[in-house]
Amino acid sequence: MAASIPPDKAQSLPNNILIKEDPEAEECVNGSTEDCTIKRDPVVPLLSPVSGLQPLVWSEDHRLAVCTSGSLSVMELVCDVNNSNLDLTLHRTSIAVPTEAHRFQGGPAAEFAEAVEKFSTHPDPYIRQVFLADTVMNPALGGHKGIKHAAWSPLGCDLNGCCLLACLTLDNRLTIHNSHKRLEWNMLVNLSKKYSNRLKEQGYAGKDNKPPEANLLDFDELQRRFRMQTPLRMEWSSIYTVKHFQPNNTCIDIEMVLLAVLMENGDLVLWKFVLPFLNGDGVRVL
Repeated sequence: MAASIPPDKAQSLPNNILIKEDPEAEECVNGSTEDCTIKRDPVVPLLSPVSGLQPLVWSEDHRLAVCTSGSLSVMELVCDVNNSNLDLTLHRTSIAVPTEAHRFQGGPAAEFAEAVEKFSTHPDPYIRQVFLADTVMNPALGGHKGIKHAAWSPLGCDLNGCCLLACLTLDNRLTIHNSHKRLEWNMLVNLSKKYSNRLKEQGYAGKDNKPPEANLLDFDELQRRFRMQTPLRMEWSSIYTVKHFQPNNTCIDIEMVLLAVLMENGDLVLWKFVLPFLNGDGVRVL
């Protein structure tokens, strides 16, 4: 016969356990602190206000990137097997927002200066207001400072086998970075500059690959040339392994990763990175 347990005994729980949310509190409800289990959540203060629509992103190598108005703050979870301390250890570094202004070029400087003068005083109030309020086209407006979006690549993309970090600022500058011995960040390539130079070489051709008939003095053409250069968001793919044939007919495996960049005009630009990625020579547009 199974032994019966009184209901009051089965439901009884220790009454001397308390989770304190306030670390400053010194006493439990019963006046003693010996039997108190204290919960302390780690608080990491940021040096600048948060910016961007999705300001928080984890990497596969245990690093956390936070978008702020002053920098891209990166915190790495450090695991030390020789340390018996149970406290969480975070190593903080940052990628500063560039101080120099970033401006796209839509054509010859003299032609653009004439377009600025024309549309700043345009008789049509709609065209005038749209131009004056656009921080990308209007050079008289100071660009916003801060980080718009950040994206980590898959693990194993840089020379040390870690993740690359794509950084998009509020003034539409897209750059790729890697870290060096947890101490500093290096900018490997400026994709915005590289793509703008490519469009300039192509004469800012349209989707039909034909040079535009209009110039910057046409407002629709002015908008088109700037929107085709303005990135909105980017995402990494998984790592691919492709076969590459050598001149001596031997075949080798090459790893690559893709970065998809959505532009303001609706274009989707795919960048191919040959791994391990070292500098701007190992990336091109597909």
